[in-house]
Amino acid sequence: MHPALLQSLGDEVVTLLAWYEAGGVLQLIGVWAFVLARVTLVQALRSPPFPHSYLATPVVDRNQAEAALSAMLDYVEQTRDLPKSIWLDPIRLDGPTMHALAKVVSARRGSVRVVTSTARPVLASDLDGKQYFEKALSSSSRKKLRQHRRRLEEKGVLDSVIYTTTDEVKKA
Repeated sequence: MHPALLQSLGDEVVTLLAWYEAGGVLQLIGVWAFVLARVTLVQALRSPPFPHSYLATPVVDRNQAEAALSAMLDYVEQTRDLPKSIWLDPIRLDGPTMHALAKVVSARRGSVRVVTSTARPVLASDLDGKQYFEKALSSSSRKKLRQHRRRLEEKGVLDSVIYTTTDEVKKA
């Protein structure tokens, strides 16, 4: 859902943002982009706008998925000029976001319909990061990466950091 791609589609794009407010601070918890399109005989919100552009899965904070999806669907429901049908193709049916979406839709007495289903490659492993890394790369490749890391560390401090709050992301 890169902004440049969405801008190139013109005025038919609908981008939904969900925010969470805590202590006067807004935090973005969801992004979902659609294009207004005719799907079969029905006007619908379609995501992605054309095949092979990106997955239709909304980007939501895993800890606020239901709240984000609910807020976005509230907006669609309350906005008169938006279609009430949403066409998602492709979306991972067994993923946590789809489970949250199905739960939110069900609570609204709506339904999720699967029109077609296609097998897609997916990286799914029961291994933790270190075990997966060791299994995926040969010992010589891992050794080479360790050498590269040591060379980088010789030039200065090398840290891996994950930022999750709005302020941390802005600073980074």
